[in-house]
Amino acid sequence: MRAHAGASTVTGHSLGAGVAAIVALLLRRAWRDVHPDHAARLRCIALSPPGGLLSRGVAEARAACTEPTPHP
Repeated sequence: MRAHAGASTVTGHSLGAGVAAIVALLLRRAWRDVHPDHAARLRCIALSPPGGLLSRGVAEARAACTEPTPHP
């Protein structure tokens, strides 16, 4: 995870991308009340995340802060 200027980015590749997406969701939830400005600027870059990792509802919540990048 990288943090600068009040923004944080969680990244991962393949299975690590799935982990990064889940960590981003957990951090966003934990920071929502304590650091709402950080929660709003948290983003996740998921490189080739595994398909079917998350339920539909969780995938929709994740979409707010995650940029999936499929493998070419």
